Amino acid sequence: MQSIIRSANAWCQDKITRQGMARDMMKQIQKYELALNDYMDEHAYNREMLIGKLHDLELDDLVECKSPMVTKRGCLNGE
Repeated sequence: MQSIIRSANAWCQDKITRQGMARDMMKQIQKYELALNDYMDEHAYNREMLIGKLHDLELDDLVECKSPMVTKRGCLNGE
């Protein structure tokens, strides 16, 4: 069991670097962009329609949350 843990820890130290995490994040963003484009193509949306819908949303009540503990309704304890 100890060797499995050592092996997993060694893998993490090799793979979880600042550069590796940034690269993985960019890959996920690219996948999201492709999925969004596919969805928009399937549903006859264009970027102008999407931007128009976003502008119509009332987002004035959104504030930056400084707490690491976030709920769907906002920050915990009003922080």
